[in-house]
Parts: sequence; structure tokens; C-alpha cells
Amino acid sequence: MSSQRHVYRDRLRRKKEDFWQSTVEAQRADPQQLWKCIYMLLGRGRPSDQTEITAEEFQRFFEEKVAAVRSSMASAPKPDFVTGPPGVSWSVFDPIDCSKVANVIHQLQDKPCAADPVPTSVLNLRDDREVRDRCKRPHVIG
Repeated sequence: MSSQRHVYRDRLRRKKEDFWQSTVEAQRADPQQLWKCIYMLLGRGRPSDQTEITAEEFQRFFEEKVAAVRSSMASAPKPDFVTGPPGVSWSVFDPIDCSKVANVIHQLQDKPCAADPVPTSVLNLRDDREVRDRCKRPHVIG
């Protein structure tokens, strides 16, 4: 079952990649259409749920949110922190295998969120070499 799923996902990924590559190639001569295609690929241009919001409404929302969290936490006991054993430091992390990162990314479900810097479907279209290259660079996401 797992190998069938892998074959399916691999075919789906290749089909999506082929589709977007051929779409971009077909629009190469028309820059305006090419940018429309790229914006669609990136998920831009979608209407937002709420068309207008003022800076004051935005600020009020977060002030109320913070006040509600503080209020709900007021009676909670103070957190109990424990220091690590002597000689233990988290200043350096063990290196990770970038091919494992690429595999994990390709296994992600395609469930985008408006807060995602790069939708999963776009991330999965990327070449494994690019994922590995980005994995090697510190602090680079998306």
C-alpha cells in the first residue's frame, strides 16, 4: 500500500510540475500573461474574507486578544522551569540530513493556510536539489 501511495504521489508531483512548466513556457512570449500565471501559482490575487479593515480595528483585535489571554492566565500557577544539567548546552544543534527534509516536505498533505509563506503544493513542485540547497543555508524558509 505504501509503495502504491509513493508511486501515486510521485506521478502527481511530476504531473503538477509538467503542467506548470508547460504553462509558464507557453506564456513566455507574453510577459503579462506569464505574470498572471505566476501570481496564480503563488496563490496571489484571491479576494480576502474581509475586504476592508482599518488600522484601528486591527490594533483593537490584537489588544483584545492579548487582554483575553492575560485574563484567562491570571489565576494560573506560575510556570516551573528547570535548568538543564551542568555542561548541557543548546547553543549548537546537530546537523540534519537534507534529503530527509526533502522527503518530509514531499510527504506533506496539500492543506494550505493563508498564513503559509509558500503553499505546500508549490513547495512540493520544487526540485529536491533546491530543497537540499535551501536546507544547507541557515534561516532560509520557503
